[in-house]
Amino acid sequence: MKIVVTRVSHKTLRKHAQDYIMWNYDDPIEITDRELVNTIRHEFTSYEEDLDALFGKFGQEELQKYIYKRTYDEIERIYPEYKEEIKRQLEEHLSRF
Repeated sequence: MKIVVTRVSHKTLRKHAQDYIMWNYDDPIEITDRELVNTIRHEFTSYEEDLDALFGKFGQEELQKYIYKRTYDEIERIYPEYKEEIKRQLEEHLSRF
């Protein structure tokens, strides 16, 4: 499975994060690295499609962990400036299992 991460400009990334916040929160919130990494993962990777492809598969939990790890590793490779937040989010995701 090839994990695809698209590099976009900081301006584009912030615009997508702001649009998401405007649609999903009643009150504006500050755009932090957390929101930027979430935006990268959900809008500029194949993460959603990769997880959808697992639906109903045997060994789904282990495959989910694999996708999380590979996705965050690839995000870190493309966006090294968010390394600390990427590692924090990966740990948070893996701790849910």
